[in-house]
Amino acid sequence: MLIGDGGLEILWCDAGWVELIDTLRPGSIGTELAEREMTV
Repeated sequence: MLIGDGGLEILWCDAGWVELIDTLRPGSIGTELAEREMTV
């Protein structure tokens, strides 16, 4: 993401989606952290 005088430019990259999804699968540390944030 680039922010400048002319506005905001977002560069999309597909790399990393598999890792993100894997982090959020049930029983993973990502899911546990997300659940903990929702209860605070």
